[in-house]
Amino acid sequence: MMKLSNMIKGVDSDAVAKSLIQNWEHDEATLIFWRASSNFVYAFENKQEKYFLRFSFDQENSIEQIKAELDFMEYLKSNHYPCVSPILSVNGLYIETVENSEGTYFAVVFSSARHYIG
Repeated sequence: MMKLSNMIKGVDSDAVAKSLIQNWEHDEATLIFWRASSNFVYAFENKQEKYFLRFSFDQENSIEQIKAELDFMEYLKSNHYPCVSPILSVNGLYIETVENSEGTYFAVVFSSARHYIG
């Protein structure tokens, strides 16, 4: 669970989310806070499709942990297991970083989950 002080820093005026979302294509004025637990999650739209911006403070999750999670998701997908997909940023990266006076944040964008029948 995230430290309360880190949660307050992350959602303060949505500044971190607004900075991070600039790294992905998105429809203006669609970024909205969704939840915060071990990560901050914001929903947004791009071309009227829903996506999720997820980010965490570097003291909560290391970039190595995030890379391992993305690798595992790729493994699941390659074995035909339904899984959300990470989305490349405009810089061609799955993980983007922003630094500010509070510290460093790592972000990933995921597609919306689809319902699978089968």
